[in-house]
Amino acid sequence: MAGAEGVHLPRFIWPDRLDLSPRFLLLLLKAACTGATICLDPVFTRPLCLRILRMLERLRVPIRIRIVTLRMDREGALGPHEIEDHLHACVSRHLQMRFDGQPPLLLDAVRSFLSLALYARIRFVAMVKAATADFGPALHEIHLRYHLANGPLRAFCLDQGFRVSQSPYLAESLRFAVRPILDLARGCAGSILKLRPRGNIDPEKSSLWIEYENNLFPASRSLLFWRPHVREGTYDIVCYLDRDNTPPTPERLEWIGGHGCRWIDFRRPASFSRFSASDVMWLLKTLLAYDRRAPWWFHFFRFKFHLLRCIHRSVYRSLNVKLLIQHQEGSWTQAAQAMALEDAGAIMVGSHWSNYSHHNVSTHLHPQHAYFVWGKVMLDTLRKKGHACRHVLPCGVWMKPDRTGVVLGDRLRKGRSFILAIFDSSVDVHYHQSPARLAFFYERVLSLLEEHSTWAGVAKRKGPGMLRGLRDLPGGDGIVERMLLLQESGRVVFLDHSLSPVTAFMAADLSVCFGFSTVGIIAGAYGRRAVHWDCSGYTAHPLYREKGQQVLFRSLEDFAGAITRAGLGDRRVGDFSRWARDFNCFMDDRAPERVGNFIQRFMTEVVATGDAAATLDRCVARYMRENRVGREFADPSNWWDRETSAESPMAKRGGLSPSRPDADFPDLA
Repeated sequence: MAGAEGVHLPRFIWPDRLDLSPRFLLLLLKAACTGATICLDPVFTRPLCLRILRMLERLRVPIRIRIVTLRMDREGALGPHEIEDHLHACVSRHLQMRFDGQPPLLLDAVRSFLSLALYARIRFVAMVKAATADFGPALHEIHLRYHLANGPLRAFCLDQGFRVSQSPYLAESLRFAVRPILDLARGCAGSILKLRPRGNIDPEKSSLWIEYENNLFPASRSLLFWRPHVREGTYDIVCYLDRDNTPPTPERLEWIGGHGCRWIDFRRPASFSRFSASDVMWLLKTLLAYDRRAPWWFHFFRFKFHLLRCIHRSVYRSLNVKLLIQHQEGSWTQAAQAMALEDAGAIMVGSHWSNYSHHNVSTHLHPQHAYFVWGKVMLDTLRKKGHACRHVLPCGVWMKPDRTGVVLGDRLRKGRSFILAIFDSSVDVHYHQSPARLAFFYERVLSLLEEHSTWAGVAKRKGPGMLRGLRDLPGGDGIVERMLLLQESGRVVFLDHSLSPVTAFMAADLSVCFGFSTVGIIAGAYGRRAVHWDCSGYTAHPLYREKGQQVLFRSLEDFAGAITRAGLGDRRVGDFSRWARDFNCFMDDRAPERVGNFIQRFMTEVVATGDAAATLDRCVARYMRENRVGREFADPSNWWDRETSAESPMAKRGGLSPSRPDADFPDLA
């Protein structure tokens, strides 16, 4: 408990995301009446609210405030695995209590909806929990912004020793209930008026749709990685723009056309849907069918789910969509999309772009009909987490070096004995990977380069603005000055963020990664050496159980010591060879060819037959046969559960070698 019950204990209220709203006034009134102190983190508080509170203090209004810096990187704070575990348990408990008997895919959508809303709130409670360790005996109350998902959070707050309250907010509830009804009205109007979508698609021609997002086209890390191996002719490739941050600007449309794709503005699909009378009657029946066992908002959520299914189904049918690839992994709406595609005689195909460090990623759905994974580790992660994929297929890592990228090796090798590829990651003051820790990372790596005059480095930041972003870190000006000095002496090269990370680690002897990094995993999957400073504390990851591993390091000093040993010739540091096949099952760079051939074959056959389900099964069987995928991939042993081993099971059996055909292929449904 944060504090025992007692009338004389001080009382503190912790509001999340405080802005100038009726909630702010109600909170002031509550604090004045109860004598509680309002604890505020300036990052979570609008500046105008802080100014008003300071003014009230000067006017001697009986309202007390206390400024507290909330951090996830402080000693005793919950690690990322623990946050995910709490989120998973919190949502699962609520689903079991209130949603028993609902259809599985609808239940998955509810899980994703709740998890997306609750993740930041659970992290906020965890930061408050860590901060209250300095307060002594007291009564602490978490005051939440109103949200429909706050119900399951109450039990978690009580478990952490907090009282919990929330602001009344009728407007949000009304919006949640009214918006899907308005979408139904738009859909009916679009059906009557025969409105057409904005774009240049040919509705008479079969099409393959891919969601547009801002990083779509760089070939080395694109969702279009399969594009060179797909030869459209009987069908079109269409980019659909459904995000508010990717409107169809002239520059964007020119770019899309330059890559041989058509486009459609899909941000308001209800307006050009084609409802039948039976669709409308069925939706009205769904709207009127109230389930007393579930929370009131589920009634409208279920209606919105089925409405989206109807909207997308009608659009996919009318525009002749046969295959769709989307990239909003953290959106519950993709479950409705997948059902709509199946209704319309089409499929959803996907692939992961990141190495998930935990299997309890409750925000992510996987409803694809065919889902391509780098290797067995991701299949194990999906199985442990639970998924709705019809087929999970191995393809290998699909990121490649840039063909037009800078030639780094020749520039750095002259007179240099050891080259580092330096990778950072996203940071936030309220995240496990904080700006302060990133500053520690750069300072330590730069010190190693300065201490060893024959070393050199390739620095690649995750986002744009290499030096501008570094200056924003604590002590950032000093870090930038040191990097510029190394650049002037020819010992550090800055790689543009748009280039492939493969270009960087292929030119280096060792990749050094901030956090448990996907880039480092990809480097290891390509047979290169990489080390990670696990500043977040992913200590539940199976790699920590592997005997003799020198890949993940919890301590910054251990991490730096390993880099030094590698520079002196220790080849064991960063060696990922024992697990490389688990992450990159074919140990080659032919993933774009494999996936492209699968897509091409499916599209060719489905256009001819019109039977998506049978075509999918035939294409999967042929894919497994041609790529010699045997029982070892479908082996039920799970990497997350197995005992500590000196070598991975797939490596012991030789992996997915093309020289080992298997007559009996597993059903991965």
